[in-house]
Amino acid sequence: MSRDPRKNRKKKSWRHGDLNPGPFACKANVIPLHHIPTLLLITDTACGGFSGLAYHIWLFYHVRDAWRPRPSAYDRLSPAWQKFVEGLEAVHSGDVHRETARITGYPLRREAPDNVHPVVRTHPVTGWKSLYVQRGFTRRIVGFTKRESDAVLEFLFNHIESGHDFQVRFRWQEDSIAVWDNRATYHTAINDYFGNGIRHGFRITPTAERPYFDPNSKSRQQVLDEKASVTKKD
Repeated sequence: MSRDPRKNRKKKSWRHGDLNPGPFACKANVIPLHHIPTLLLITDTACGGFSGLAYHIWLFYHVRDAWRPRPSAYDRLSPAWQKFVEGLEAVHSGDVHRETARITGYPLRREAPDNVHPVVRTHPVTGWKSLYVQRGFTRRIVGFTKRESDAVLEFLFNHIESGHDFQVRFRWQEDSIAVWDNRATYHTAINDYFGNGIRHGFRITPTAERPYFDPNSKSRQQVLDEKASVTKKD
């Protein structure tokens, strides 16, 4: 798994979850990176200026990834929007993989069919509600006109991508390993190492259940509020 930032530098950044177009969700991701770009920074003791005095050479690992929790993206919606999107279904497509294989001649590593998934899904372990749409693979909302679907999806995409108040960033070092629940997070590789090389590693991705929505499930915030209320009574 190699990534060259020059190929993606001009693309709009979007958060994604792996294997969304497939019939089953990706349970988790395990990614060790054994080669990453570095940034060489040379400073001196005179407030970082180049005065010809004793220089300090710093070698920074300049590769970061960001994650945003899907339950928090749902929680940040207004109650009216939460009610509106619950129960909706959307078509997820692997057309980008099919087209890439056609253009490059590379083999299609797995089937890339279109599948219908709930816009709001329930996590099978926590029982929390979360958004299950993303710009890269979600194409349209079932039962909506194209204009209606585009408007709703664009709002949800922007809502997820602009959620700077609910994210975590990780700076890679050589042989770092990142592990996350793909059903509960959105992920993006930040292309801020342009001109400093490529990153290379491996990805292990076990498959999980088919995404579903349980109308009796609760949001993460609702569960936390209920626990806080019980604590106060005690």
